[in-house]
Amino acid sequence: MTGLPRERAPDPTDGGSGEATGVGDDGPDWRDLADSAWLAAAWLASGRHGFRETQQAEADHPDHPVETPAPPPPGTLSPTDTPSLPFPVPRAQTAPRRPDADEETHRIALPLLRPALEGPGAEPVFRLPPLPAPAGPRPLRLARALRALGRRVPTHTLNRLDEERTAEYGLSDGLWIPYLRPDREPTFDLVLLVDDTLTMRVWRGTVRRVTEEATQSGVFRDVRTVRISVPATGPASLRWPGGRTGDARELLDGSGRRLFLVVTDGLGAGWAAPGADELLTRLARGGPTALVHLLPPYLRHRSSLYPFRAELGAAGFGAPNRQLSFRPPHPLADPLPEPDDDGVPVPVLSAHPASVTAWADLVTGEPGVRRTLPVVLAGALAKGAPAPGLRAPRIDGPRAAAAVVARFLGLASPLARHLALLLAVIPLDFDLIEELRERAVPEAGPDHVAEVMMGGLIDWDHDGDGRPEFADGVREALLATGNRGQLAHAVDLLAELRSGHGGAAPLRAAVRDPERTALPD
Repeated sequence: MTGLPRERAPDPTDGGSGEATGVGDDGPDWRDLADSAWLAAAWLASGRHGFRETQQAEADHPDHPVETPAPPPPGTLSPTDTPSLPFPVPRAQTAPRRPDADEETHRIALPLLRPALEGPGAEPVFRLPPLPAPAGPRPLRLARALRALGRRVPTHTLNRLDEERTAEYGLSDGLWIPYLRPDREPTFDLVLLVDDTLTMRVWRGTVRRVTEEATQSGVFRDVRTVRISVPATGPASLRWPGGRTGDARELLDGSGRRLFLVVTDGLGAGWAAPGADELLTRLARGGPTALVHLLPPYLRHRSSLYPFRAELGAAGFGAPNRQLSFRPPHPLADPLPEPDDDGVPVPVLSAHPASVTAWADLVTGEPGVRRTLPVVLAGALAKGAPAPGLRAPRIDGPRAAAAVVARFLGLASPLARHLALLLAVIPLDFDLIEELRERAVPEAGPDHVAEVMMGGLIDWDHDGDGRPEFADGVREALLATGNRGQLAHAVDLLAELRSGHGGAAPLRAAVRDPERTALPD
């Protein structure tokens, strides 16, 4: 198994892809390579040499000054000595080393639990590995992509001293009167409308990253975040911090200098309802608007928002979406849906810099600039169908539950299948789910949790209280796909989680000694 999902988008030219054509998401772009080449040339020109690892560690400590050893006399270097260079020296290739047992455990999800003995003669108890050291700050790649929107314009409210003009007229007229000129400010402010459905809770980290990078980019006058509720029936409504609700018309300012980004996973049933059409149409007519689809491209056709690829044409700096032109990306592409009279194209982006850069080119470009992006038509969303994976499955017995689980396992990726087995052991609490994913399967992302959420396994209104729970018989059918050792490891894992508050300790004791321990409720 390679860890890649078995399910794929129907076609590379289909509407599932979320990136701009010809631009990749992974690896450095040409700006990163140019910066690296310049930095390497400047480093070599300075004549400095790099620290050895031990010297660097000592230099970081203020109480241990670094003593640089004197260079050896010429001709005394042994063949195995290598002078310190500011760049890595390639080594001769050797036979690949067989990884040891610890390295092998990090390649498999469940054996990440490390065995430990609690006393003489005791059986091994599996414990979680220690938390990894916190990673350094991630580069603001979205912030760099947003810099194209940072054009500054004269403001009508603030002035600043024009030093050159004041000095020029002071020397020529002898009257030192201050001359002022309008200050300049960013053209746009940004409103992030974050979907408020239950499934969006697995994307909290991604939403926080998008918000932070938009704020730290420094290209907007203001960045505001508001929750948006899009019900299956009725109009969409805003949910401001503090609990106040409002209408989407509160966000329109009439100046055309406000950008709107709607952040969603597209799983809510309301995105295939008239309320979503009304919301996106109103925003797209008020200013440049885009939709950030958090699901990976190969899963979007199973959501309520399934975009199609189109070639969009810019209409001028800051033009609203209704002025954008769109057509098929190439002559052999599938024909686009027939737009209604009031249909407005809305670009669909992903949380990667390539698609954000393409959208920024459309917002700031002059007529003639064209970019290929996935698109949805505001005004035609109600013609689609809600995400099928969020409907409560109809189960009338163990065989029906096993069939539901078998259908999920046939579509899910290996990491999603493993997460589903672990989630069958714990309550469906989103804090527990997030900690479980980070500790037990760190290589999995929120998209793998989303695969479980949209896999047709969950009743999202269990007992009518709005609380999600596995449908009847599904939890047992999932547990039946694992062996006893895997389930014992999962129970040990649950007992170690901070969000579990030790609730699984009685269950762990019953698993270790089922004959002398009473089963918990």
